[in-house]
Amino acid sequence: MVLGTAIIVLIALRNSFMWYMQEFWGASKDFWQFGWTVVYKDYLGESAIWAFVVVYPLGMLVFWLVNGLFLLVEFTGHPSVLLQYKVQSSKEVPADTARLLKCIKLTAFNTLVLGPMLYVPFFIPLTIWSAGSDLSELPSFHVAILQLAGCAIVEEIGFYYGHRLFHIPYFYKRFHKIHHEWTAPVGVSAHYCHPLEFAISSFIPVATGALLTQSHAVVLLVWLIIVNLSITISHCGFHLPFMPSNEAHDYHHAKFNQCFGVLGILDQLHGTHARFVESKEYQRHIVLTSTTPARVLVPDEPKKCE
Repeated sequence: MVLGTAIIVLIALRNSFMWYMQEFWGASKDFWQFGWTVVYKDYLGESAIWAFVVVYPLGMLVFWLVNGLFLLVEFTGHPSVLLQYKVQSSKEVPADTARLLKCIKLTAFNTLVLGPMLYVPFFIPLTIWSAGSDLSELPSFHVAILQLAGCAIVEEIGFYYGHRLFHIPYFYKRFHKIHHEWTAPVGVSAHYCHPLEFAISSFIPVATGALLTQSHAVVLLVWLIIVNLSITISHCGFHLPFMPSNEAHDYHHAKFNQCFGVLGILDQLHGTHARFVESKEYQRHIVLTSTTPARVLVPDEPKKCE
């Protein structure tokens, strides 16, 4: 009886949320549709090819702009007020300059050289499929949500198992060890990895969902922005107020064999978060709704005197 009531309540809440979001989208769609029509017709020449071509560089622009802000903190240690939000309090800030430059160099190669080459065989099928539809028309709210959800599920599956693959000793030693040089990660280290790992574990899981859902160019752009913001937050090393918690992935970098996924769904299924659930970091794994740092809300256990 209780379970049945709970299910009914959850369905009602879900339907209410979707209704309000649909109403919001319907009320504002004319605005977004007008903007997209101008861009698509006046700047992209009504070309599906150009519509998909510009998506990747725009997604990477978001990645580098946001990481540029975090790099200022990493290079200078300022503004110092942010240091209280460090996930790993023992991490040195400012970081070693030579180490950061090495990280930036490989990340730039992966995202600005290798990434575009990998993107070509993915956007060509999307361009072909879009020929049968009017790309100038934005998708409905429900279609956009379904496409984004499909992308997220595919990424969770692809990244989790790809990540587990690279933790097999043979592959870890030859490939994934590079990424784990940062036991206390920084934002730009999100794509600091061997190029083969970048292709298999990062790029393909993100792009495959868009292929399977035949995503609209605008939905694909939104997806890439979400991915680049998410991966930056999960590696930035700062648990900032009103932003998603990055305690789980930071814990992975510190402990190596926990929290392999993005959403945490497959970590729960396979039990690869058991130690994390028992940790202080898990208690801090919340969205901060005030300016009080997570390490203050949930302090470490006092060290025992020998």
